Amino acid sequence: MGALPTSVFSATIAGVNVLLVKPAERARSPLFRGARIYGGGYNETEAYLFFCRACLEWLSQSGAQPDIFHFHDWQQAAGCMIYWEKYHVSAGGPFQRASVVYTVHNLDSTGEVRADEFAAFLGLEASFGARFGHVDRALDERTIGHNPERLSLMKGGLVYAAAVTTVSPTYAREILTGGASGWLRPTFARPDVARKVRGILNGIDYDEWDPASDAFLPANYSAQFPAGKAVCKQYLQRGLGLDVDPSA
Repeated sequence: MGALPTSVFSATIAGVNVLLVKPAERARSPLFRGARIYGGGYNETEAYLFFCRACLEWLSQSGAQPDIFHFHDWQQAAGCMIYWEKYHVSAGGPFQRASVVYTVHNLDSTGEVRADEFAAFLGLEASFGARFGHVDRALDERTIGHNPERLSLMKGGLVYAAAVTTVSPTYAREILTGGASGWLRPTFARPDVARKVRGILNGIDYDEWDPASDAFLPANYSAQFPAGKAVCKQYLQRGLGLDVDPSA
C-alpha cells in the first residue's frame, strides 16, 4: 500500500480530448508492461485497480466536476465502487454532481480479489476493502465460508452504478431473463439492479467505415459486389503469417 507516481498525458483524437494514464517512468512499475495488451507479465487486477484510482485521483486534484463517469467490464468496475465510497461528496470527496454508468461487455470474466488485496492495490487502508465484503455489495457468494472470501469487482460495479448498459437490447434480455448472467443471476434478479439495466446496440459510423469506399482497404466490396472481401481476407492472412485459406 502506498503512493505510486503517475503520469497523465493529454491528446486529441478525432476531435475528442483524451487523457492517457500510466505509472511514471521513474516509478519503475511493472504494471501494464509486457508483450501483450492483456495478460502481460503483471498482475492485471492490481493494474486495473491502480488505473481506476489514478483516474479518479487525478480528476479530483484537477478541480473538475464531471457530469458522468462511464466504466466498463471488470477492469473498471472498481471505479463505480470507490467513486461512491471515497470520491463522492457524500463520502467526503470532491465530486458533487456526477453519476455513474457501467457497461457490461463480457460476463465471462468478473474480476475476483480478496478484500485486503482490493484495498492494498488501491493504496488504501484494509478497512476500506472490508466495507465491500457483504452479499448486498460485492461479496462473491461462491466464496462464502471459504478462507478467504473474495470480492467480485463486476458485482460491485452492478450494485454501485446508477445505470447499467449492455451491448444490445437482446443481450440485456438474455442477462435478465435467460441464462447469460451465469452465477451473477441473483444480482441481476435484485429489483434495484434489474430496473437500471438497459441494452444499447453497438454501432459504427457507416460513412467512415464503409468498405465500399474505404481507401485503406486493399480491395473494396459491398453486399452487392462482395468479391473484394475475399481479397481483403487473403491480404490479412498473409500479413499475419497465417495459411491462406478461403474457408478458414
